[in-house]
Amino acid sequence: MRKRPTERTKAPFAPPPWMALAAIALLLLPACATPDTGGAEEDVAAGVEGGVVESEEADGSSLTVTLEGNENISRRLLRKAAADALIVLKRERQEYQADDAAYMMEEYCRGKGFHRARVGYTLDASPPREVVFDIREGPRAVLGEVVFEGRDGADHETLMQFLVGPTTSWIGGKTLFVRSHLDSAVASIRTWYRSQGHLKAEVDPPEIVLREVETIADLKIAIRLGPQYTIKAIQVEGSAPWTLDELLAILDDPLGQPFTTAWPTRAERTLVAHLRRQGRLTPQVDAREDLDHSTGEVRIVFSIQPGKIRTVGNVVLEGQDRTELSFLRSLVTITPGDTFNGDRVRETTNKLYETALFKRVTVEETPIGEDSVDITFRITERDARDLAFLVGYGSYELARASMTYTDRNIFGRGLVWSSGLRGSFRSAQVQTSLTDPSFLGWPVSGTVEVYAKQRQFPSFDYSGYGTVASLKKTWRRHLTTTVGYSFETSTADSLNRPLEIQIEEDQISVGSLFTKWALDYRDSRILPTSGSLNEVVLTWADESLASDLGFHRVTARSSWLFPIDEEAAWVLAFAGRAGVIIRQSDTDDLPLQYRFFNGGEDSVRSFREDELGPQVQGDPEGGEFFSTLNAELRTPLYRQLKGTLFADGGNVIRRRSELGLDDYRFALGLGLRYDLPIGPIRLDWGWNPNRRSGEQLWALHLSVGFPF
Repeated sequence: MRKRPTERTKAPFAPPPWMALAAIALLLLPACATPDTGGAEEDVAAGVEGGVVESEEADGSSLTVTLEGNENISRRLLRKAAADALIVLKRERQEYQADDAAYMMEEYCRGKGFHRARVGYTLDASPPREVVFDIREGPRAVLGEVVFEGRDGADHETLMQFLVGPTTSWIGGKTLFVRSHLDSAVASIRTWYRSQGHLKAEVDPPEIVLREVETIADLKIAIRLGPQYTIKAIQVEGSAPWTLDELLAILDDPLGQPFTTAWPTRAERTLVAHLRRQGRLTPQVDAREDLDHSTGEVRIVFSIQPGKIRTVGNVVLEGQDRTELSFLRSLVTITPGDTFNGDRVRETTNKLYETALFKRVTVEETPIGEDSVDITFRITERDARDLAFLVGYGSYELARASMTYTDRNIFGRGLVWSSGLRGSFRSAQVQTSLTDPSFLGWPVSGTVEVYAKQRQFPSFDYSGYGTVASLKKTWRRHLTTTVGYSFETSTADSLNRPLEIQIEEDQISVGSLFTKWALDYRDSRILPTSGSLNEVVLTWADESLASDLGFHRVTARSSWLFPIDEEAAWVLAFAGRAGVIIRQSDTDDLPLQYRFFNGGEDSVRSFREDELGPQVQGDPEGGEFFSTLNAELRTPLYRQLKGTLFADGGNVIRRRSELGLDDYRFALGLGLRYDLPIGPIRLDWGWNPNRRSGEQLWALHLSVGFPF
């Protein structure tokens, strides 16, 4: 246990909470500005990212590509739209390649509502070898009044959804007028009406009237429906194993429903699957329709040859190399002697694929005599072993690297074994883990991990080892739950600490139960530009769990990313994190290694690592509560180089009873990002807007990965 440290006096000045909101609001101002479209003098050499592009040849010659005339669409977006053609043009310098690039830029402009956009070019093949693209955007139009003639009961809003689809841009709350989108919209409306039984429906090309100096486009779309066909009768030929009422129930009672040309094929597949579920190996089902064009009534006639019911003979698995046959058989849901069931064959195939051990699974069903069938599963294994190396950098830990070896088919039973080393100038860690992706046959993964690590923190040196046993369930693609038990033995030593907060025991052991809920809707885990990540972790440590300390801990974080433009080049990101520890009555205080700290490259960036919050003789002492708020505007600069404006706020409260926002500290700053496949390299400069005595005015951080 630990003694209570000497109480600290509060600082004479603390900023009000509204300063955090004001700082975050500063970020929203640049987002309202119009992106720079660049002037004719824009000149960036080598590549296709500047207004001028030069391609250097071995003989010293070069090709210069210049974009002129654009007023509303930035050169960066135009170059991106024609990037493939520009790359070939720089290499081969043929006129048809310049024509391809001009066409791509023109189509991009028209896709943004500039319906009369034209892109011309001049290509000078003699030195100094230059191609100049002349962009004439013309007026930009939005949709005005839209009239659907002959829609026959379909509401206007339903049909408008086809004009306002996921590929249609918006400006000022209105839909952009894009001629190419109208063609696909007309086809979609026709397909929708035919899905409602209007098999002869036709939709004419829209009549377009441009007004207000061609900035508003009114549309009139004529629809010719014809009769609506509905299913009026079902007949069966052959030896169907069902009564007519049973057949109608299997097909979800189609009588009176709209008829489509795809309906007979879907019905055939449904009946074949039902017959295979009964044990029939190769049933034959043929559906033909009889249409009465005068009334729209449709009669469906099914010809059914079900075949004999068979039993399963031999079940054979072939092609495995490292995988144990007994493990494969545990995945098979088919037993010799059972009645054949097509659903069981599909279920076994899916289970084999879900192990992620096989890149191909094929099934062969071989009839044996008149009454049985042999089933053979042929598999092709993936390479289950890999060795990964990662390098990085942090402003506190400095250079860091890791090496991890993973075998996803240890013992030939689909178990995942992973061992790794991680080190930096201030930390070292070794860990090994074993994971069963289907623990005890349940739809959960079970993991046991053993680790040893040490790290030099600003106010103490940590050393510990322990083990974690956990179960993880993926409920949906985005939602996961983890529960487990953790046991750790650790020390926290520092010779510079005051006597009253020294640790009495050399080692402290903490046993705890925990659960974690995570909801991840980000579009990428490495370079996200949209979506959200939300996590909550609950921990309970108690003497009954072999723990020297007793406490409840709750931590939560939430981050959200909002792309501002269509290309997600401008992104607004927000995040919040918080944690609280509730000590049990028999725990006087918490050791340093179990407290919360704040400040640094991933939290409040005007402070160095852990230096935000209460201190004793200049050393951070952490606390029982922390919170962090972040807002960030990420902007494109050049190729993979991005700029950032950010505002951070956060605090650390020594005692939970002192909970509040009085000690909130802030950061305003800017940074650079360079995107790599492993994540961005970050350089952040954070300014402390209300520096207190003993605090630094600013901090500079260099690291790899997003702060949140």
